[in-house]
Amino acid sequence: FTQYIPNQKLNMFLFFSTMMLYVAILYLFGISLTTLKYLLLTPLLISVLVIDFKERIIPDRLILILFEIGMVFSIIEGFGSLNIFVYKILGMIIGFGIFGLITLIGGLLTKKKAMGYGDVKLMAALGLIFGEIGILMIIVIAFLIAALVSIVLLVAKKKKFTEYIAFGPYISIASFVVMLSSTNGLLFVLLKIFTLGTYSLG
Repeated sequence: FTQYIPNQKLNMFLFFSTMMLYVAILYLFGISLTTLKYLLLTPLLISVLVIDFKERIIPDRLILILFEIGMVFSIIEGFGSLNIFVYKILGMIIGFGIFGLITLIGGLLTKKKAMGYGDVKLMAALGLIFGEIGILMIIVIAFLIAALVSIVLLVAKKKKFTEYIAFGPYISIASFVVMLSSTNGLLFVLLKIFTLGTYSLG
């Protein structure tokens, strides 16, 4: 995908960012199937982030590779328990369903493209990889990040409400957050945010 990223300095930054993420993944998960899955996923998510940001498109080749990774690991992980495989399939359905509805309803209400079909396919592929709870957290975190960035850009008068903003970068960042965080810890933080700090474990 170097045709999408011709800048040499950006290539170097992305290379070192990938290496740092690899180190973090190896540290957190050791030598495991999860490590292999995330090592394969990392450069693909970075490619989605950069390409969608620059070109406003997510190449079908990228999404197809993500689907292949998701299916292979879902089958492998599902050997031990059928519930795991079903959990992954539900993640794919949820990711596709929620973003498909957003695209359909947003298009009907605004008469414009609310979200690209590439985002819908990307969420389906990531749902297959992260499963039911994982994809729901990715959706929530991606919208939170997008909202914060949009507010900052609007205040800085860099964007208008009528402009289309690529959503792939927010999905990629949210995926890394979910990938590198404890599920319970992340759920606790999200509940704190949405209950304005009133939620507690006790």
